Amino acid sequence: MAGNFDIVYHGGIIGMWECRIDMRDIACRISCSETNVHKWIKRWQEDRTIGLKDKWEHNCRLRLTNIEKNAALIARVDSNPFLLVSHSVNQLNLQISNWIAQRRLYKANCYRAAHKIPLTRQHCDNRFCVASIKCCFT
Repeated sequence: MAGNFDIVYHGGIIGMWECRIDMRDIACRISCSETNVHKWIKRWQEDRTIGLKDKWEHNCRLRLTNIEKNAALIARVDSNPFLLVSHSVNQLNLQISNWIAQRRLYKANCYRAAHKIPLTRQHCDNRFCVASIKCCFT
């Protein structure tokens, strides 16, 4: 399980550690590195409940975009899902990285922009048949 862990996983690490389970076994059960397990146990020993919280979650930095800019980004991606996220960011002149824009889209349940499917010979033949049928009826 890669990526950021939430407080449930942090509590699971601490709970297993308090039950005298080895750090290597905890890492195997949760599918994370031993370093990560060691880090959360160390934080727990230093700060107790505060140590379970992710230090980056609410770090009090000002956001580079506001709600209106995020809504404009989501609307731009929804209106034309075939464009890259970077293209939408550049068109809106947002001063954020593509990674941050992608993260904001994920939070808005825009998980993946649509991709164009490369046409095969079958697709081309079908399009030609449809076009020729329309020409016959007009």
